[in-house]
Amino acid sequence: MTETLISDALEKKKQNKKKSPLDVSIQLYQSGEITLGRASELAGMHRFEFESTLKERGISKVVDVDSAEKLKEGVSIIKSFYKDNR
Repeated sequence: MTETLISDALEKKKQNKKKSPLDVSIQLYQSGEITLGRASELAGMHRFEFESTLKERGISKVVDVDSAEKLKEGVSIIKSFYKDNR
């Protein structure tokens, strides 16, 4: 399945020759067709560099959570981490 996603992504990349690999990767990521990791690979960038580029362009990173409760739990963990490391 992963190979199919990559093949499809590369095919779309070929169809969009006028666009840069970065632009195609961002488009595929935003449409939910590929993950952040795959998008950064297609763009030829490290994942953190790709995330920084998304931020610079005002594009939010998509994060899936199972429930509001798990989201709150995750936020609490992050807050405690920053609190403990100040």
